[in-house]
Amino acid sequence: RVEDRLLNIKRIPEDSVATRFGIFTPITPIPDSIQINQEQQPTHPLATFVGRYQHDGFGEVIISLEKGNLYAQVPFTKLRLGHLHYNVFNSHYIEEVPLVMTSSWLRFNFVSNFQGVIDGLEINIGEEGAVEFERINYQDE
Repeated sequence: RVEDRLLNIKRIPEDSVATRFGIFTPITPIPDSIQINQEQQPTHPLATFVGRYQHDGFGEVIISLEKGNLYAQVPFTKLRLGHLHYNVFNSHYIEEVPLVMTSSWLRFNFVSNFQGVIDGLEINIGEEGAVEFERINYQDE
């Protein structure tokens, strides 16, 4: 096409919609098993993070534990959580997604109260810092 040559657009035949926006690299899934940072382990067993977390504006996040891995069901997709340090986890897509962004774009920080119970979740959704989600139950129902 003439416009392709003028704009120096390289077409990828397997995804013509995405090529309207230029070259992209699909996000590929990460391996199945979670790698725990042994020097900065979580303060609680992974099962204690399982539950429902609510925010009035962003909705509900459901954390589940499947085959030793934490997953976050958010309104638009399901993410696998990879351990970063202590109670902080990166998000990873569990299937290939043709988007231009990094695969660990959300961070999940599980927060405990004074009794040591996980009662909240912070996610870096907003531009002004983390958004706090309140835990509304203590196991996946």
